[in-house]
Amino acid sequence: MTGRLQKNALGGQQVNYDATTGKGRRFMCTVFMIPGLTPINPPTYNNWECHPHQ
Repeated sequence: MTGRLQKNALGGQQVNYDATTGKGRRFMCTVFMIPGLTPINPPTYNNWECHPHQ
């Protein structure tokens, strides 16, 4: 998996990455990740999208 991160003013990040299935299909994916309020809280993921890689 490779990725790029872009933070917004509130600490949320748009994460872009390439994913490959076990059968070799490739997808370009994005997800918006919001960090937890404390170090022990897990991040929240929203707006998950994957599209076939062309």
